[in-house]
Amino acid sequence: MDAVLGAWVVSILGAAAFAGAGYVLGLSKAPAPVPVAAPVESTPKKKKKKAGETPSAPSLPAAPAAAEAAEAAEAVTPVAPKVEDEVPPAPESQSAIKTVFPPPAETEPELPDDDGEDRPTLMPDVATHEAMVQSSVATIPPSPRAPSLQIDGFDHDATRAMIRDALAQVEHAAEQTRALEAVKVELERQAEAARNDLRNEVVLRAAAEARAEELSDRLVRASEEASSLRHRVNMLDRQAKLLRESLKGKGPIDDPRRRDEEAEEMRLKLRDVVQKLERASMPPPSQGGPPASNRTGTTLPPDSIPRAALATAGLPRSLVPMNDDTAILREEIARLAQENRALRAQTLGSFPPKKAGSAREDAPAEVDLDVYKLVIDRLTSIAGLKGVCLADEVGAVLLGNGELAENLAAFGAYIRDAGARTDRLLPLDGVEEVDIRDRNGMFLSTRVVLHDPSELAVVFLASADASLVAAKKVIDDTLWLKKG
Repeated sequence: MDAVLGAWVVSILGAAAFAGAGYVLGLSKAPAPVPVAAPVESTPKKKKKKAGETPSAPSLPAAPAAAEAAEAAEAVTPVAPKVEDEVPPAPESQSAIKTVFPPPAETEPELPDDDGEDRPTLMPDVATHEAMVQSSVATIPPSPRAPSLQIDGFDHDATRAMIRDALAQVEHAAEQTRALEAVKVELERQAEAARNDLRNEVVLRAAAEARAEELSDRLVRASEEASSLRHRVNMLDRQAKLLRESLKGKGPIDDPRRRDEEAEEMRLKLRDVVQKLERASMPPPSQGGPPASNRTGTTLPPDSIPRAALATAGLPRSLVPMNDDTAILREEIARLAQENRALRAQTLGSFPPKKAGSAREDAPAEVDLDVYKLVIDRLTSIAGLKGVCLADEVGAVLLGNGELAENLAAFGAYIRDAGARTDRLLPLDGVEEVDIRDRNGMFLSTRVVLHDPSELAVVFLASADASLVAAKKVIDDTLWLKKG
């Protein structure tokens, strides 16, 4: 843009200089009038004088011929430029000037013809003489004419103004260019900052995805461990059931001391199982955070348990009842059960729970599973439900759908057991429904749907409020809550 403005200014200055130079040359070099000779008329030949003829006097040229010659000379003569100081002569002086021609007889005397008729007669050149006379006489200059080409004078002020305007435009263009450069630099800086932010976002997203995968793996491992712990708890419950059945009508134990030792070992094992189940039900702690539990319970190493502690039927060999001391063994079992409930109450932070029924391997014969299967199928079709199951009072899965069915059943039994103690602290008569919501908007709902002959509950995990409302509506429309 600067180059275009510079070329434009140079062209304007060149045109102005060329015009001024032409004007000055026109004033300093005015052309002088060029004399032009009048046309010479050819001399007519004399006719031979015949005998008896007298020579006639030569005739003067006609006045119109002289006027035409003057007009022709005036037309050919170039016009001098107009001069203001010259004053044309007065009309009286112009009229006073007259051209006087001498008679031809006086200027050229006629010579006698000595040769006779064959000798040519010489005639004077009147036209040449007339032209010489006219050139010696002062002529009247022609009237001034208007010049055919007029050149205006060079206006320096206008040119300076145009140059100033051009320089101002160039300066304005330079300022705009600098402003555009500043804007360009700012845009480049913002683009670089945006690229850095995007790069950081990509890095953070990759780190978050890796963290999510790690937490998912830990959750899967915790779920597997919880399943194994639930299996061990069920096995211990079955062993206790078999132990109670075997104590009916049996004799005394050989060694009471050995019996006490193995009973203490069983109590420690039960406490260890309860603590592991509690830790598995809690979410995994974040890296660098405090441990999930600060309990100081000790567990018995596997090598310290006697090899003969378990019998072929799943019972400790030292606890096989004998004929005598049956009452003492029953009291010991009651004491162990009471301590177990006290430990569970201490873990849950409440009073000892009510006595619950024994675990069931299968659903009771009085329960119609077809109706509940229909409910589970309808709940599975709801969008946003991560898992759903039908569980009994000990956390066993009767019906379920999804990978989290066993975990939902175990945690639902834990929540229902804790809710059963609210009547000891608050004026509540049996908790029928418990809803838990986490910081991410996930819902865990436990709904008791049957009390007699066995307490059954529907446990499901939802990811939105709409899913929770829809699931509760399905349960209300399909099942009748029975008070037992």
